[in-house]
Formats: sequence, C-alpha cells, structure tokens
Amino acid sequence: MKKSKKAFAMNEDYIAEEQINSILSTEDGAAQLRNEELPDKATASDLSAQMDQVVRGLSGVQIGGQVYLVDVRQLEPYPEQPFRQYPLEKLQELAEDITRVGVLSPILTRQHKNKLQILAGHNRWSAAKLAGLSQVPVMILEADDNQAALILTSTNLRQREKLLPSEKAFAYKMQMEALKRQGQRTEDGYNASSFITQQTGDSRMQIHRYIRLTELEPGLLELLDKGKISMTPAVSVSYLKPEDQREVLRCVRELGARLTIEKGNSLKLMTGDEGGKHNRVKDVLLPTQTPDIGQKYIKIRYDSIKQYLPNEVKAEDVETWVINILKSM
Repeated sequence: MKKSKKAFAMNEDYIAEEQINSILSTEDGAAQLRNEELPDKATASDLSAQMDQVVRGLSGVQIGGQVYLVDVRQLEPYPEQPFRQYPLEKLQELAEDITRVGVLSPILTRQHKNKLQILAGHNRWSAAKLAGLSQVPVMILEADDNQAALILTSTNLRQREKLLPSEKAFAYKMQMEALKRQGQRTEDGYNASSFITQQTGDSRMQIHRYIRLTELEPGLLELLDKGKISMTPAVSVSYLKPEDQREVLRCVRELGARLTIEKGNSLKLMTGDEGGKHNRVKDVLLPTQTPDIGQKYIKIRYDSIKQYLPNEVKAEDVETWVINILKSM
C-alpha cells in the first residue's frame, strides 16, 4: 500500500506534484521554472564552495532553492554513474527508516528532457519506492553535463562511509574529465587535481593512481574490490595490454598465483618489450626456480617494522618491498 504525502511532514516548502508536472510538461514551462525557481548555475570559481553547501544541505542544513514533491516515476537515475546501489538488505533498512520518518533530505536532481535526473539520492529514491511511497521531495538544480557529473561525484565521495577502489577510480576519472572540459584553471593555480584533492583529501599522486585502475580488466578490478590483490601491483598491471591482463587474471584466479608488488613491477617492465610478453606473464607470476637450500636468511619480526611500512604493504609483501627500497638506494 502506498504511503500518504503526510510521510514527508508536509509544509509550505513542498510544492504539489500537480504543479511540478504541469511545469515540466511544456518546454516554455520548463524554461520558466529554470528562470524563476532554480538556483543560479555555478561558475568555475565558486563550484568548490557550492559542493560544500550541497553536502551540508543533504545533512539537514537548509540550502537555497525550492523543494518540490514529485511522483517517484518522474525521476530517472543518472546514466553510467560509478557508484553501486546499496545491497538489498541495506536498502530495506533505509526503507524502514523512511517509513517511520519520511525522506528527510531532498533528492538533488536536474531537468533532463521530460524527466528529473537524479544527481544525489539514488539510494533514497530506491528505498522510498521499496517503502511504497508514491512521491519524494526533490530539489531541481540548473546544471549542465559537466556540473551534473561534479555534483554527482562530489556528494557521493564525501557522504559515503565506504567506497570500493573501483568506485573511487571511476568517480575520480569522471570528475577529472568534467573539470578538464570546463578548462578549470585560475590565476591562483586552481585546477582539476586541486579540486579533487580539496573534495577528498587524497593527494594528486593517489588520485592519478586510482584513475589508472580504470584501465584494468573488469575481472582484476573485481579482485581488487574483494581484497584479493592490493592496489600497488594492480596499478602496475594496468599498464599491460588487455590480453596480458587477462593472462594475469587467469594465473591468479585459476592457478593460484600471488600478485605481489615485486611481480607487479616486473610485469610493468614488460610493457617496453616488443614481443613475447603474453607467454612471459606466467613465468613472472609462477616461477619454476627452486630456492637454494644453502641460502642464508635474516628473520625480522613483522610487528617491529610494521609502523614504518606504507599501509598498502601486507605482511607477505614485506620482503619484496624491502628489496625494492634497497635497489633504489
């Protein structure tokens, strides 16, 4: 059974569905809505500040712009967005909360043809439908394609508690491409990397490492998301051709090979070779040499050096990491 409009604690800030539908139904009406009701389009110089305002608004602080009450069928998801929908169990929990208190934060949208395209609030929209609501509160922003991509990625990157490496990778790539299309550079040195760094706290180097992950084959990216391989060797493998990456995936998934930092570096060096790389992938990941039984070993407790290691270096990769450091010296 569908819930009543009263689930939203209706007040004068919500405009009835009939009004928004009638406005959106004609091109002239939509233009009038953009001219009279929507917040001004963001410029390049104040976009970062607008993102702060939008994120605070989603947390309950009032931001400029009218809130409308709209039929859930009037909304559509943003195409090819990099963030995964909550699993069903979490969506059901959110739906239960919505049933009790309603949708407390309006869904951010923009007009797209005869629909309202969701920029922030995909999970709230899905949970509201799961809860049986027929209408949801929305704010309609005037945003071009580049601004829409920035609003989508910025709100999700800053609100979500946990993000998979693949989600951050494609979100950073989407932001970087949108900012470059805008020609983001000002007199004070503001540019695409600076914008993303301000929004997320990740360094420029880390941002570009994440973007490199978008060159990985989907199977390898899935292993990274599941924690089966670590980020550093995954970035190295991203430089290989697709067919060589698929051979890496086969060796790891079917033959039980371990993709360490050292092996990742060795594979990356193969990108400069002219031929025979595909056949060498297995040799790198599954070497046939046996260790010299007369070889001497030095034992160091992992706990005694853990504090000096980068976060991505796991216990089993310490030896290769130390060797690479020594080689660089």
